[in-house]
Amino acid sequence: MKGRKSTTVELVKELKACNVKGCFDKLISNAEAGRYHDAFHPDGKLQFLRDTEQFPDLVDLRLEIRNGVYDELPQENHVVVKQNTPIIFRAALPL
Repeated sequence: MKGRKSTTVELVKELKACNVKGCFDKLISNAEAGRYHDAFHPDGKLQFLRDTEQFPDLVDLRLEIRNGVYDELPQENHVVVKQNTPIIFRAALPL
């Protein structure tokens, strides 16, 4: 799939761009911590959909999650920033 995006990088950027009133701060924090990444949490993408049900402004991001735009590849490295300390995770998903 061309144009694949990361939940720990691009999703964070898109949420920050939409966060005019600060109501997405918790979502941003969760994304930065890898909470919506399926390799770190088996229900990551489903959790994002649950967490964003009450935000009609995020319907496009929700559709992208559902359509696999944010499906990271198992061999990809992902950087998760927690308290300004980058931690690199090697994602490995069972086939």
